[in-house]
Amino acid sequence: MLFSAGGTGNHAAAGDGGEIVAPSDAVIRLLSLTWSQEDLTAIEKILVTISRIEGGFSSGSGGTTATPTKGESGLAASAVVLELFNTTDLTGGTKVEIYRERWNVLHEGIYRPIPEEMKKASPTDGFLIEFGTPTGATDIDLSWEWDEMGG
Repeated sequence: MLFSAGGTGNHAAAGDGGEIVAPSDAVIRLLSLTWSQEDLTAIEKILVTISRIEGGFSSGSGGTTATPTKGESGLAASAVVLELFNTTDLTGGTKVEIYRERWNVLHEGIYRPIPEEMKKASPTDGFLIEFGTPTGATDIDLSWEWDEMGG
């Protein structure tokens, strides 16, 4: 079942941009992540890291919870937990880095692997996107797309 969600948050220091956690009875497959900003006007590169989080971890706090949108009518609601722009970072677990780039803030950032390279998270595991420190605070728009299998 295909779902998407996103939101905008202020980013001023290195930290979590968002985290998605698979429900206890389903696997999620990360299809894509996109991000952009409109505040910074000079060329700047910010480190972006996407990781799969495995094992016992505690989600960050202080951000917002995004509401998933169904990919088509008639689907059951998504059971993932998706948090955006927490002010306290996720702790614990094991981070397995799956993507890293220096994002040119004047362009949209896109993570959209080919199907053979799409990563899955087992029940209660998840994915995390982290942004490095910009020269000034900026609002970042972040969008997630995923498949939920099981549940």
